[in-house]
Amino acid sequence: MSFVQIHQMYRPLTATPFQMDDTYIEITPCEALRPYICCFWGTRRPLREERSGREGRLVTPDTCMDILFELDHTQGTLTNVFCGIDDQAFISRGKGSEHLISTFAVRFYAWAVPLFSDESMAQVQNGFFDSYRFFPVLTQQMESMLPCVDSMEERIRFTQNYLLQALRERREKPAVMNAVYHILKNEGRAAPTDAAAYACISPRQLERLFQELVGVPPKKFARLVRYQQVWRAVLFERGFDVQDVVHRFGFTDQSHLLRDFKRFHTLTPLQAREFALQRGGIRRK
Repeated sequence: MSFVQIHQMYRPLTATPFQMDDTYIEITPCEALRPYICCFWGTRRPLREERSGREGRLVTPDTCMDILFELDHTQGTLTNVFCGIDDQAFISRGKGSEHLISTFAVRFYAWAVPLFSDESMAQVQNGFFDSYRFFPVLTQQMESMLPCVDSMEERIRFTQNYLLQALRERREKPAVMNAVYHILKNEGRAAPTDAAAYACISPRQLERLFQELVGVPPKKFARLVRYQQVWRAVLFERGFDVQDVVHRFGFTDQSHLLRDFKRFHTLTPLQAREFALQRGGIRRK
């Protein structure tokens, strides 16, 4: 199964998908990179850190991994971090300074990271690392470019050119992609044994490949996908019916759904929806 078919059927959401302002903006990559890159994101312009919106931002699992660069224009310093795939929510924390800060990040679909990095993803879950460890050349290129380029558009243009050259399609693992497709097609309800059978490998082989390439076992990946699909239904389905969602996504009952959702989001579905609308400046009708 190709990356192109997969990216057209699934798009993960953040906890605040309607928030697009100076503190946070998402931009879709060029057509050629859309199967691999969910988005580029960051600040539109340098901001005083206390106004950057980073303090207290709710970050929820999105089946992606990010490389984040932070440029401190006041001190003239640049830092980087690689964020592995998450299976738990957390609150981001700033340093509380008055420095002028800008951020720029690349958000990869988790299953596409191996096409840009030769390192194993087996130990990256819920972790933060120096991105030189996983993307040495990209990190070096980005750190050379960022202090010289101010606009988001120019930063994206430079990054896209590098990523297109760095893409290593030879590292694609058909078994993993077939299993990912099966899980996404079934909206996270597929059992690991069914995904393995669809990929024509043993469950044990699939477990090993997922740990190495995606960063989590197939069962956990399926749970994250199901959570994301429930979150999409909460946000965009008119007349959201929790009992219908319980049945559609294979939960045993309403309590099971609420526990599962809150475990990934820290809020109930309705609380999460209200929070997302408020952060996006949208009035509920």
